[in-house]
Amino acid sequence: MKQYNIDRKIKNNTNYPFWFSMLKEASEVVNLYELNSIVDFGCGSGGFTQLISHFFNNLFITGIEIDERLIAGCRKINKNRRISYISHKKMSSLPKVDLVFSQEVVYTQESLLQHAKEIFEILHNGGHYIFTIGCHIENPTWAVRRNKIRSSERYPVFDYSLQDIADAFYEAGFRVMVKKLPMHAPMKYVPQQDGEFSSISDMIRSSEEFKFLFIMLKPRFKS
Repeated sequence: MKQYNIDRKIKNNTNYPFWFSMLKEASEVVNLYELNSIVDFGCGSGGFTQLISHFFNNLFITGIEIDERLIAGCRKINKNRRISYISHKKMSSLPKVDLVFSQEVVYTQESLLQHAKEIFEILHNGGHYIFTIGCHIENPTWAVRRNKIRSSERYPVFDYSLQDIADAFYEAGFRVMVKKLPMHAPMKYVPQQDGEFSSISDMIRSSEEFKFLFIMLKPRFKS
């Protein structure tokens, strides 16, 4: 996976380094060329769905988003027939999929267990839910970042520990695996008045030391 020919519009998104790193790590765990269908849960403006398709054009990709305005924006610019966007309200009507991704979405879920169960339900047996999380209470930058997010964004924000996350998904039936997310792309610095972090040191520390990749496996057979 090389970065030099990725669309500049995708690379300009501040989430791009995490998208790319998550996708690269996922490709080491799952053979994405053998899959058929993927969901990007909390797809936002659709950048990650476009990045997935850039590397794996064999996949049918569905972006799911709670914000109807974002869905409309995604549909307006999308020219790829293998990518579609739907409201979270219609998620339960999806056929079962092979893999679900999300980037920094879990901390916005009011109930971790309910979220784990809804993802479990749409996955094929043997399917994966792979997501990143840096917004957790073990991260020393989180308290300041949380307040900035709450003052600038419309979505809810909750305080969860890594243990909370692992326990909820285990209870839902997943096999739970976790590791630090290695950064495979440089991060974009945004000055303090506009950015989420107080300094570039906080940004690096948060991303290099406290950003985690969870790999949740839905077992093929009941244990």
